Amino acid sequence: MSDVVLLYRDANPAQAPEGDLKHDVELSLAFVSGKDLRQSLPPEVFVRKPLHFITKFLIALLIIAGATALVTLTRNYVLIAIAVLVNGLMFAHLIELQHECMHGHAFRSPALNRLCGVICGIFIASSNAHYRYDHMRHHAWLGTSRNLEHFNYRFSNLNSVIGFTRTFFDLSRYKRVARILWRTLLGKTLPGVDKAKASREIKQEYMLYLLLFLASVGAAIASQTPPWRTDVQRREVAQTDRGSHRRRAVIPVAL
Repeated sequence: MSDVVLLYRDANPAQAPEGDLKHDVELSLAFVSGKDLRQSLPPEVFVRKPLHFITKFLIALLIIAGATALVTLTRNYVLIAIAVLVNGLMFAHLIELQHECMHGHAFRSPALNRLCGVICGIFIASSNAHYRYDHMRHHAWLGTSRNLEHFNYRFSNLNSVIGFTRTFFDLSRYKRVARILWRTLLGKTLPGVDKAKASREIKQEYMLYLLLFLASVGAAIASQTPPWRTDVQRREVAQTDRGSHRRRAVIPVAL
């Protein structure tokens, strides 16, 4: 099998089988204004580069680990704000890498693509299987009334402070995630997903994200000093712990 990824061919979208829309279905390219040079792009542009992908993937995870450690270890709120911003940028970057995975552009192996895609989506609960299912239909129905994206935000009034702020803090996608988790726990079907395999994979990934979230919350509660304690209280607790340790280290000797 060639390592060149076939994205599109000249074909009529109406000929695509409606019940089997995948990344390898032949679809015509979406319309663009001006001169369209996409068909003349050299095949090298679409060659898989696993090492290049892995490098970007690992760098993003290392930056997230460093920024998260900074948030955990420092009490400097300026540094915390910077670290949170860096993490947010890396989370968005991982969604771009997830996009490569679900198009099969990262690796030749579908299993490896899914594994890395699932890891990329952990931080914002973006199911690789769900993103792929919705996104392939976005490509299929681009330019029609049936076109909907996975991250289906409808931005408005971005030129106003209120409109931009409302959009910036839009958490509506997590309502959808919560509804999917609820239906999964109840054993119900997922709306808009008509393939059994896709539905099963979507449910598995969202449940994995839920378990990881609950485990991280439990670990944080078990290992961290409660955030509502003041610095003075923390020092008092630390001094008490050190004093208790010294007392335990004294060995009583009978005179």
